[in-house]
Amino acid sequence: MNTLNALEAVVDRHGRDVLSDPIALTGALRSLPDPPAEDDIVALAAAAGAGAVGRMHAVLAAGGDADEALRAAVDLAGPAAGDRAGLACGLLGAALGFLPRDAGGGAGPTAPNSVPSAAPAEPPAGAGGAIRGRRRAALVTLSVIVALGVAGGAVAAVRATSDDGGKDAGATRRAGSPAATAPRTSATPRPSATSSTPADPRDAFTDPKLLAVAEPYLAHGRATCTAKETGLGQREDVNCVLDSGAYLAVFSRVLDPHNLPNVRKGWLTDNSTAEKGTIRILRWEYVPGRPGVRRGIPFVTQGRGDGIRIRWVDAKGRPYLYFDEDATGVTGFLSTLKHDQQLLRDFWEG
Repeated sequence: MNTLNALEAVVDRHGRDVLSDPIALTGALRSLPDPPAEDDIVALAAAAGAGAVGRMHAVLAAGGDADEALRAAVDLAGPAAGDRAGLACGLLGAALGFLPRDAGGGAGPTAPNSVPSAAPAEPPAGAGGAIRGRRRAALVTLSVIVALGVAGGAVAAVRATSDDGGKDAGATRRAGSPAATAPRTSATPRPSATSSTPADPRDAFTDPKLLAVAEPYLAHGRATCTAKETGLGQREDVNCVLDSGAYLAVFSRVLDPHNLPNVRKGWLTDNSTAEKGTIRILRWEYVPGRPGVRRGIPFVTQGRGDGIRIRWVDAKGRPYLYFDEDATGVTGFLSTLKHDQQLLRDFWEG
């Protein structure tokens, strides 16, 4: 395992803050089954202790580019990390998605176990256009929802739905409750693409498997969902504004779960929104005994899991997260108006 993969494994296991804590970072790296070289660990801990991560974040937040952020971090960490400051800061920034993966020249070749066991397969002939079309549709949908949210329209719609009757129906159903897990019956009519948003966000769903995946997110604050026309190869497609407008989502289910590898490959290799070096992928699994709660599986302990999670940020720093479920063919696509990858990741976990 190269040093960058080791850092990403540590972040997935301990959270992003570990890259700002020299003691925790040293312990986490040394405890890996295949730890980086000791010289790398010492330099990374020195850069972390000097505040390199905070300096990079501050430069980027002020409108600086990746090169400026790296130079500022190296200037700060130089006295502690010495001639390895550039390498250490580049690796820390790349592991957090602040910098390209080759920043600092220390990423090295990708280790064999840095690719999930369910690696995306090559798409069949003719599938590329349909996959790109579905991705573009999802991104356009989220862009529209984001615009509405910024203008206040989405939040106003959520409030109007919640205030009708003085009760938030969605918030009373928690993951794992009988109401949350009960399948929808075929007698429930599906809203058309032009229908108004239902008062209960669950009523926008007709597929019980899709609802089961989306349900935990509907219980966060106020939620509003609208069914949309399905695209090629899709069974159902529902757009949602969640947690009083803080998070945005598109929940879909493909007709054939065997097509998921092609969808994943598209997000990895033809993702026009992702800034260079920000894409992160790993397997995930449901937490035993906690219905609806998910967690990533670090590469160093890679298991079979339940699906794939892909995260990235766009040129404006807005985070996105795609995930899917192997068994059902359900996919979720999340974003947030808050420029914080960790918040989105925490929200995804349920």
